Order: sequence, then C-alpha cells, then structure tokens
Amino acid sequence: MILGCESKKSKDTVSPTGFTYTIDTVVVDPKGHFFDLRSNLYFSDITPDGNYLVNFNNFVFALEYVDLRNLQFARLDSLEVEGPNGVGDNYVSGLKMMENKEVFLSTGRAIAFKRGNELKSIKHETIFKEFSGDSIQPQQIFYETVSEIGSQYAGLLNPPRLDSSPSGVLWADLETRTKHFIPVEEFKEFDKYNIIQYIGEIPVNSFAQAYNLLFFEDKLILTVGLENSAWIIDGEQKSVQQISFESVLLQNTHKVNYPLRVESDVEAEAAEKFKAAVKEKSKQPSYSKWAFDKKRGLFWRFSKAMDHMEGEEIVFKTILTAFDTRFNQVYECQLPEGFSYSDRFFIWDGMIYSLLNMDDEMAFVRLIPELNEIE
Repeated sequence: MILGCESKKSKDTVSPTGFTYTIDTVVVDPKGHFFDLRSNLYFSDITPDGNYLVNFNNFVFALEYVDLRNLQFARLDSLEVEGPNGVGDNYVSGLKMMENKEVFLSTGRAIAFKRGNELKSIKHETIFKEFSGDSIQPQQIFYETVSEIGSQYAGLLNPPRLDSSPSGVLWADLETRTKHFIPVEEFKEFDKYNIIQYIGEIPVNSFAQAYNLLFFEDKLILTVGLENSAWIIDGEQKSVQQISFESVLLQNTHKVNYPLRVESDVEAEAAEKFKAAVKEKSKQPSYSKWAFDKKRGLFWRFSKAMDHMEGEEIVFKTILTAFDTRFNQVYECQLPEGFSYSDRFFIWDGMIYSLLNMDDEMAFVRLIPELNEIE
C-alpha cells in the first residue's frame, strides 16, 4: 500500500511536499520455535550489521535471534542466572547489541557484557561505592544504557517514592572507573503528571512517564513519553541542553484532565479507578523513543493522541516525525487511521519495523518512507 501526505508548515517545522510511504506486513517463520512476545519486544535490539533482531526470551532464559533478511528464526543463545558467567538475576530489564559484538544486558541491580559464552558483570553497588568521582548515595536505577563501544554508561537515578520523577543521570566511564551525577531539573515538573493508586493511605501503584535513552556519537539523547522535547546530555562537559519541538499536527500541551490520586479501601475498586484514570491520561499526546535510520541519517519518532471516541474505544491520531543529526525537526506526517506502533520499533535498511503479534506469532508492520528533498 503506497500512501502520501502533505503537511502544513510552521516556522519551526519543515514538512515535505508529496511525502510518500509504503506500508506492508511480513510474517516471521518460527521454524518450530516459540517466540516470547509478552513484552512486545521491549527487551530487544538489532545487531549493528542489521542482519538480526535479538530478543530476550524469558520462557527459556535465552536470547533469540531472528534473521531479518530471510524473516525466520535463526538460533538461541542461552543465558545463565548463577555462576561465573551468570547475569546474577532471573530477570533482564535491558538489552543492547554493541558495535564490538558484545551484548549489553541490565537486570535492575547490575549490568553485564556478554561475548560468546563469557559474561562480565558490574553491580550497581560497585559503580556507586568503588568508582571514583562524585559521591552519590546508592539508588535504584530503572533506565540505563551504554555507548556503542561500551565505554560510557548512563542511568537514571530514581528516588524510592512512587510519586517522584528521576533526579538526573548517573554517568560513568567504565574504562577509567569514574562517575559523576548530572542533574536534570526539568524532571521535577513531571511529578504533577503521575497517577498514584492508594489502598486507604498506602500508595501501591503508580503510572508515571516513560523515559528513553539513546547514545549517539558522544552524546546521550534522553526523551520522555509526555514531552515533545529532547534532552541532549554531554557527559564529558556535564551539560544538559533541552530542545523543544512544535507539531502542527498534534496539540503541544499535556492537559491534566484526569485524577492524579485514586483511592479506595477496597482493592478491586481502587484498581478500577486507577485503570480509568490511566485510560483518560492516554488520550493526551505521547511520544515514542527515537530510533536512528543509518540509511538516511535521520532519527524517527512516533507520537499519538486521541482523535475521537467510538463507543468506549479510543481512536488515535498517529504522527511520524523525523529529526536530523543536529536535532532539528525536519519531517512530520499523519499516518492512516488505525495505524498503531509498538514501543520498541526498530529500523533496518531504511524500513521501520513495528511488532504485530498475530496470536503469539511474530509479524511486523513495515513502513518505508520515501522522502523528498527539504525545501
């Protein structure tokens, strides 16, 4: 299916004339293998050469490789929990395929680098207590990543309270074993968007913001699910630059028209109130991660917001946006009604792949942009 779109122009947004794209669906041959799609490929990445998608399979505690050229299951690479090559936990919360052919894994308590059958791990506690540099109290880290060659590490420091946003970035050089803290003051403003569920006076659940970390060259690009912005962090200079964008196709403000505190002495009732509040919040604009398109030298991002209601169902408006390597917004296009994307979409050979779970069979909706020169 070949489609096109034209977009209005504003002072801050350049949109192409006659921007076309193709959408199709492809199915992966499992070769008798049962893929783990429960997390919608949240713990996955593609190899630097683009030939394989690698996904963490928690059913068998292994990495499953998908051959993207031939669209078929390729192989399993088993992981160990304990022992000299163990990740130290039965849970993997992050995965990245690196340029040096190592696999970066995070578990919420440690990070690890896997090469073949060998695995080297570093506990968060080690970074906090044994790396030189800023004195940083050990804290929980939920979002973390490393640079393409694995020398630089970045993780968001999350306070233990459910209603608190990250205070900033823990930045570490894994080769020199040094660390420092980079505060991001704007994150404090996001507390006012957090939905907290209470049973009586006890907070038991929260719906906060999604944060995405992407190393590009020597910088870290940090984006937040509810903000049409990017924070460019220079670890060496300890600097933070916030860049705000403006859409002409989506409202640019997040309206708090949902309850921030839901409570009941009855657990089931509190859960239903929480679910309703989350649904109401989902009508507001939200923004995906950025993914880099090596073929075109662009970053791509999806965003969405409620277009209208059909009964009890929300019908979303979905926007595809491109940014250049100087972090300028250069393209913006509204996609057809009904188009949906997975949080962990990826780009291979200029094609944007978004998971389509077909009764536990792996398939992808592929969107292939054809861009005109920017005027």
